[in-house]
Amino acid sequence: MGTDATPGTTVDAVLAELVAAGKADSYLGRAALALALRIDVSTAVMGFAALVKELRATMDAATEGVPVAADPVDELRARRERIFGAAV
Repeated sequence: MGTDATPGTTVDAVLAELVAAGKADSYLGRAALALALRIDVSTAVMGFAALVKELRATMDAATEGVPVAADPVDELRARRERIFGAAV
């Protein structure tokens, strides 16, 4: 149900992030997966935004302290700024 070239579910995306962070089996990871499933099977508009907001907060808590992989674009930007200064 994704909008990009690789369709998938919210559960798929959440599980992939949790596995990458080593948090899939934590209680917060399990809670995030339960919320993702509710989002995927939801047919009602009422409460959908609240589910998404709670999933975001739960994922933030579940992955707190886990190092985030650097974005290559950010790395290039930082390198350019070190070489040429921030004025570029």
